[in-house]
Amino acid sequence: MYPSLYHFLLETFGIEITLLKVINTFGLFVAFAFVGASICQSKELMRKFEEGKLLATEKNVLRGKGLNVLNLVINLIIGFLIGFKLIYLLFNQEEATIDPPAFFLSSTGSVWGGILVSLLFGYSQYRDYIKEKKKYPEEKNVLTKILPQHLSGNITLVAAIFGIAGAKLFHLLENPKELQDFFSDFSAQNFLSGLTIYGGLIVGGIAVLIYMYRNKIHPLHGADANAPGLFLAYGIGRLGCHFSGDGDWGIANSNPKPFSWLPDWLWSYPYPNNVLSWSRYSEKGGYTGKALTEDMGYYIHEGYGTYLDPGVYPTPVYEALFSIAVFFLLWKFRKKFIIPGTLLCVYLMINGFERFWIEKIRVNEDLSWWSNVTQAELISVSLFLLGLIGFIYLKKRNKTDLTLQ
Repeated sequence: MYPSLYHFLLETFGIEITLLKVINTFGLFVAFAFVGASICQSKELMRKFEEGKLLATEKNVLRGKGLNVLNLVINLIIGFLIGFKLIYLLFNQEEATIDPPAFFLSSTGSVWGGILVSLLFGYSQYRDYIKEKKKYPEEKNVLTKILPQHLSGNITLVAAIFGIAGAKLFHLLENPKELQDFFSDFSAQNFLSGLTIYGGLIVGGIAVLIYMYRNKIHPLHGADANAPGLFLAYGIGRLGCHFSGDGDWGIANSNPKPFSWLPDWLWSYPYPNNVLSWSRYSEKGGYTGKALTEDMGYYIHEGYGTYLDPGVYPTPVYEALFSIAVFFLLWKFRKKFIIPGTLLCVYLMINGFERFWIEKIRVNEDLSWWSNVTQAELISVSLFLLGLIGFIYLKKRNKTDLTLQ
């Protein structure tokens, strides 16, 4: 496993770039996931606009106005924070990369670096102001047409902010002990680790629907435009779980392979060098974390040299393969879903079905008030039923001309 991009390059190519320790493997895949979903969403919004299912909006934008002092101050602050950390990181790589999350949340940094980058940010905004003044010497309202696909970046940003917040919130609710530690023993590790995908889906999804409604993007068409990309994003994110070894693996699997042609790692995998450095017994999973030894044939990364015994079901791989395959299917047949909202309903049903059954071989805590049932199982069943009821309801309505006037 590769806790960071540094570990991947070191083990795979023998290239050692200390600075790359700050690029977390899981975080990198999450970024790829958002980019992939955003591209798919933008293409779908464009297609729906060209087909007349979504309309452009017009907005009066004040051009040629004076320098916005508030924006200038915000840019100066952001520039200072970036320079404060990054300049120090460039000249103190060994120290800063011992524990990257702790470093970025600490007060350690370069004041002169912060001032330098802050001035660069301020100058950039001032230059934009001069260009604006040359184009519009006097203040005037300019009627600007905004196409649905132009809002794709903002939609992705809303999904990222509220999705990550929701994923953290649901994880803490699912793990009461961690909720207590989060406030009583706050640290970079317990702040950044532990995310529940359904929390991100629910909170992020609600935030995106509200944003689209406020910007006159029909919620059902907008939701359909996001549905295929959600499967792509989920699949890429699960690959991040696998390659980092973040604990979203399955229960112990010492059973013999059902098919001889099936690779050993796809049936049972020990997750060597997992980012958790798991080194204890898991009562829920039935495996024990042990120290790697040189005779095992695995590269041993300093600080991460553990593996699971026995190996476990590599459930992130199963979910990634399934989700990416479903993405291609939905992308191919998306135009056949004429009734707005039905593609979203199909997404909810498939997502709920897949997650319910994968939970049977995953490691997850039971709900405190309902034994033998996990939070994910309860939500997955709810999503499946919501999708089924919604699909039947929309088919009965059979309205294919839903547009915003």
